[in-house]
Amino acid sequence: MYRGKLEKYRRMIEELGSETETAVTEGHIEHPCFGSYILLKRAVANAQSDLDWCRWVLELIHLNHIGSVEK
Repeated sequence: MYRGKLEKYRRMIEELGSETETAVTEGHIEHPCFGSYILLKRAVANAQSDLDWCRWVLELIHLNHIGSVEK
């Protein structure tokens, strides 16, 4: 689920183009795609964070399972 969102948001950023990224990162907030770009970057960060959290929880579950099998 989060991987799909991450890929979708990254594709959407790519579709905005490198000119948009350059303009926004140089501080041109009047650029017509400024809002879309910053919201997509936030969505990417959130999806990546959610994915990282899920992986961490799965690792904990896996470690707990291994620990209970060894006992």
